[in-house]
Parts: sequence; C-alpha cells; structure tokens
Amino acid sequence: MVQVKNKTLKDLRNEKNLSLSQVAYKLGIHSSYVGYLERAERTLSIDRAAEMARIYGVSLDKIYELYQNAK
Repeated sequence: MVQVKNKTLKDLRNEKNLSLSQVAYKLGIHSSYVGYLERAERTLSIDRAAEMARIYGVSLDKIYELYQNAK
C-alpha cells in the first residue's frame, strides 16, 4: 500500500518558487525560523499565518491546514 504524503508549508513555498530566505525577508524573520514553522516546531501565530497567506496567495485556513500536516 502506498502512503500519500500530505502537502505542507514547505511544499507550498516550493510550488511558489520561493526560497526560505525570500519568505523570511518578507516576514521579517530569520530563515531558520521559517524552517521551524514549516516543520511545525514553533507555534504559528495568527498574525504570521495571515502574512504567510498573503505572501503565498492562499487562504488563512489553507496555511493552518498545511501547518497541521507537518505535525
């Protein structure tokens, strides 16, 4: 049986052809922190999630769904 991998924030960033550094710059945070968020190793605040939704052009719900998929 093949297990399907759930899409994550990292997958979305890659689809948008953005680097960790580019996203970090737009968010005003360090690139390593973006990596922590993509792996759900840090709590994603509503403000940061809203900014990510704007950067990626998706809904806030989608950001939280992808964040949860990394857990």
